Amino acid sequence: MVYLLMFLSGAAAALPLLFPKLFFLSWFAVAPLIAVMIRRIERGMTKRGAYFMGFTWFGGYFFSIYHWFCYLYPMKFLGLSPVMAVLTIAVCWVGLTALQTFQMGFVTLGFRLVCRRRWTAPLLFAFCWMIGEWAQTKTWMGVPWARLSLSQTGFLPNIQSASLFGSITLSGVIVLCNGLIALAALAVIEKKRRIRALPLALAALMIVAVNSGYGAIRLNSLNHAPKGEPVRVALIQGNISTDDKWAPGMTEQSLELYLQMTRYAYEDYQPDLILWPETVIPTKILNSKAMTGAVRSCARELGCVIVVGAFTGVENEKEGDIDTYNSLITFNADGSISEEIYSKRRLVPFGEFLPMEDFFRTFLPVLADLGNLGGNLTAGRYPNIISTDVGSLGALICFDSIYETLTLDSVRDGAQLLLLSTNDSWYRDSAAVYQHNAHAKLRAVETGRWVARAANTGVSSIIMPSGEVTGELEPLVTGNVYGEVYLSDEVTPYVMIGNVGVYLAFVGCAIAYFSEKLAAAIKKSIE
Repeated sequence: MVYLLMFLSGAAAALPLLFPKLFFLSWFAVAPLIAVMIRRIERGMTKRGAYFMGFTWFGGYFFSIYHWFCYLYPMKFLGLSPVMAVLTIAVCWVGLTALQTFQMGFVTLGFRLVCRRRWTAPLLFAFCWMIGEWAQTKTWMGVPWARLSLSQTGFLPNIQSASLFGSITLSGVIVLCNGLIALAALAVIEKKRRIRALPLALAALMIVAVNSGYGAIRLNSLNHAPKGEPVRVALIQGNISTDDKWAPGMTEQSLELYLQMTRYAYEDYQPDLILWPETVIPTKILNSKAMTGAVRSCARELGCVIVVGAFTGVENEKEGDIDTYNSLITFNADGSISEEIYSKRRLVPFGEFLPMEDFFRTFLPVLADLGNLGGNLTAGRYPNIISTDVGSLGALICFDSIYETLTLDSVRDGAQLLLLSTNDSWYRDSAAVYQHNAHAKLRAVETGRWVARAANTGVSSIIMPSGEVTGELEPLVTGNVYGEVYLSDEVTPYVMIGNVGVYLAFVGCAIAYFSEKLAAAIKKSIE
């Protein structure tokens, strides 16, 4: 029964990521898991039991969040039968849930190893959670899509502290509050006099108040801060579905549509910068003089910078073949092409490259054939800041935006404005497209940069350094987004120190673990 309750508790904790207005739930939704772990550890919980308790809770959490895989149906772009489409979606939904659950199950196992005293539980559980979220960024199996701090993007004051220590530490603060609530609940249930419930509850309330209070102060300061000269941007949302994007002859039609919408945007708004979505031209555009010439002519005619999502190819000197990249190519106002081409640094597993290729082609060919690119893409390695007459532009493509360190690298290399080009057409108007846009809000807050986000089928948006959206176009709508953005050389505390909070979490857990070992050794030597 307790495992069923943990699964349901995890599912409940996922609700704020699906419905942002329920952001307040996150401040106490993890408490049941922490309370159960504390009680069971005190009663001699095994390591295996600790792991599976977390596995169950996170199973409910991730299974609820990743329900949007259902929006892939009917997967016509792969030519699958209805039965195979359902099977593929089920494998993706359950498979990604299992991978994330497998990793985050170590949060509760780690907590079991380091927690020896009840009063240390809130802080140590927060530390273990932060390490778990950080670990999700380190391999292709870890996808930091469902970070707990993402649940707060529906209430801007609560995410401003990400500018201090980052979104992972914000997740830790939320978990710390949950831990205090768990202790308070246990004190009431057990009627313990040594640990009073009221001070613990007040401490939890204080954490929320301080976090929100800092957020209100920062929002007010940003609203009154000098901004400099505005840059007028236009985001083009052509609304070409995944089913249509790869159809024969569609590349030329896509180019024509985006050129037409670009001209309309200039007539309506006279932007300085125009951004197209990810791989809106699904071919190596620089290999086509006709396509390249059409965009160059358009940029020269309008006298503005046009940034285009397309593939690029570079000769691999070691292997003697051509590496294909998912890139952003900048056409300057004079029609020239910038030498700085940004290529996506974090590729989507099974969509843009196939990990463990021999294994999946042998045992799960349905996943091996999920991508329709005809081969693996090559990941970019550098931020490649784009220097233009508009300013120094940092670029991100789709999946890049959920990895905070990529944005850090871009800003540290001199990005004054962040361009985010994406294609979320796979998921239509599901929660996935809104969650992905919410990650861009966190990146804006962390780095103190404006973000211009162009999505093929939406959401396209202009985001302030506070995370506030000043212009937006909903999914599955054809149109343009116009707005002013501002260049910035500001360095937030998080840009300076990065994920120091995570390193402190490692130190805290190490001290908790080895202090008990050391105390036991000293006691034994004395005896």
